[in-house]
Amino acid sequence: MKLLIDIGNSNTKLGIWKYEKLSSVHVIETQNILKIFTRYKNKPINEVFLTSVISTKYNNKILSYIKKTFKSKINNIISSKELLGVKNTYKQP
Repeated sequence: MKLLIDIGNSNTKLGIWKYEKLSSVHVIETQNILKIFTRYKNKPINEVFLTSVISTKYNNKILSYIKKTFKSKINNIISSKELLGVKNTYKQP
């Protein structure tokens, strides 16, 4: 079971990926993100995928909390100029 997390400046989306299906999707204001993890805490999460556009300082705080809470592999996806054929045209990806 995988926990998918997309952290935006205003809102964060979370969901469970299991058996090739997305479920238990929640949207919460990013400033309240630590509160939503209790909904997923007792699930057998074996891997976390995280993407984020927030500051490195706050992102590291969230990563630390995720590591303590789920004790599973964490994939912190970082944007780049190009990945898998998709080009990012922002000056700073």
